[in-house]
Amino acid sequence: MKKISQISIALLCSAALIAPSYNISSAASKQEPHVIINNTSLSSEDILLKNNQVFITLTGAKTLDDLTFKWNNKTKQVTVQGKETHLILTINKTTAQKNSEPVKLSSAPFIHKGKTMIPLRFVTEAMSSSVTWNQATQTAYITKASSKLTKDYKSDELSTARNAAINLPRVSQLPKEFEPTLDTFSLQYYFPERESGQFIEVNEYFAVI
Repeated sequence: MKKISQISIALLCSAALIAPSYNISSAASKQEPHVIINNTSLSSEDILLKNNQVFITLTGAKTLDDLTFKWNNKTKQVTVQGKETHLILTINKTTAQKNSEPVKLSSAPFIHKGKTMIPLRFVTEAMSSSVTWNQATQTAYITKASSKLTKDYKSDELSTARNAAINLPRVSQLPKEFEPTLDTFSLQYYFPERESGQFIEVNEYFAVI
């Protein structure tokens, strides 16, 4: 399998397939947390810090598995359907159903300003994704490369593999002043000859070799 490594701005940013995991509930502080799912930042309205745990809206996790949602107002249950995951969550209950099997949540889902909030830890467990916590920036990176993206990355077609490498979900342990940009419009990429597993990323202000 190809080794995934990416150089971004000043230091290494690891891709989702080699990202370590951290305990979000114990890592969060009173500072407002940030959540980035597959390179997309969630709005502050979709994130809540409660009882030293980070919660996100259920719809905020949509990009992890191309999720659809169905709400049953009578039973106070929400059904979540993805390509690989089927969930049934009940408001104020710590037991859910995942692919017809019972699973426990660290905290029960609840309604906040009309939105269903779920523990960030459960998102990673239920969606078989990875989480990396950047203590310096109070940011949780939730990553799960799609099966298509993973397949493209392994492709023998160089241009296909390179495009997939650029678009893999990213994480960062950099301090705030060195945080890499997620704005691809200002970026250029340089690959070694006949290589797709590593590249140099350059924006309008910085370049690293």
